[in-house]
Amino acid sequence: MTRLPRWADVVLVPLISLLLAGIISALVILAIGQSPREALSTMVTGSVGSAYAWGYTLYYATSFMFTGLAVTVAFHGSLFNIGGEGQAQLGGLGVALVCLALPWPHWTLALPVAMVAGALFGAAWAALPAYLQGTPGQPYRHHHDHVQLHRRGVDHLPSGERPAPGGPDGPGDGPLSGRRGAADAA
Repeated sequence: MTRLPRWADVVLVPLISLLLAGIISALVILAIGQSPREALSTMVTGSVGSAYAWGYTLYYATSFMFTGLAVTVAFHGSLFNIGGEGQAQLGGLGVALVCLALPWPHWTLALPVAMVAGALFGAAWAALPAYLQGTPGQPYRHHHDHVQLHRRGVDHLPSGERPAPGGPDGPGDGPLSGRRGAADAA
């Protein structure tokens, strides 16, 4: 198989992808009886039509970019990070705690310490799953169980109640669960 030229890979592939996404979106919008032109106008106005819209666009885009960066960094280390959202939330908690708990004489002193606290809180959230996933001989099941434990702990932290194993939040029998079915055992 021959490789695409660099210009085609960098320019042509993203343009064709955007064009196909636009065409498919327009067809879906037409199928539900709305105007694709009006939908596009609403999206553009809502995302970059005012200073307020720009602020919210950058606010939400920043969260997605940093979460994507967290997944990318782990992937380059041959790990698969599915907890980027939780890491971002805990990182924000760490920043808030450091900034509010200590009386800082000037923001230039608080900023680097808050950044380090955010990184440490996010890293602490991912430490055990990363260790289990990166340890040779540890099956994926342990990582899956820990992710479920995190979900249960966060979802039910204020009341202290825990769902029963195998309940709606419990581990399933899906292809990534680590359990072997009758067909797999043969």
